[in-house]
Amino acid sequence: EPILFWGLDQASLNYTPGQILEQGIVWYYLYMVKDGKNVVLLVDDDANLREIIKAKLEAVGFAVIEAKDGEDGVNKAKNNKPDLILMDVQMPKMNGIEALSKIKADPDTSQAKVLFLTNYGEANTSDAPLDDKFARDIGAIGHLRKTDDLDKIIERVKQELFKITPNP
Repeated sequence: EPILFWGLDQASLNYTPGQILEQGIVWYYLYMVKDGKNVVLLVDDDANLREIIKAKLEAVGFAVIEAKDGEDGVNKAKNNKPDLILMDVQMPKMNGIEALSKIKADPDTSQAKVLFLTNYGEANTSDAPLDDKFARDIGAIGHLRKTDDLDKIIERVKQELFKITPNP
């Protein structure tokens, strides 16, 4: 299947692979998975927030599946095998931590990349690294604040999905 390469900016497209490694330019790859789009599962009980984030993700080329709570998110993760799950922590029926635990316990979804999307914590305080550490300790790849700039959220999604790290 085809692989597309994305650079940090248009100028990056003019570098040779050797120059990319020499200059440490970060490149991303996009593996075509569903109608040419990577799939993001967005799990949040706030329909308005889901609509806003979904529109932004779709505008930059992602396919988005929505879930309204943790229970719905676990089911949709199993049935759709998304490339990344953006999940709220505080939700009815099943919170994000419980949902993450179920996703990680299921062999069909245990390798899922989950980023918490939350109102907890302050982005610019000394606690921010602790929030990310907590998220990683329980099986997520990190966390984002719902109040973060939408572009920052999109960039983090791209970073988590497409980052290629050079072999040492």
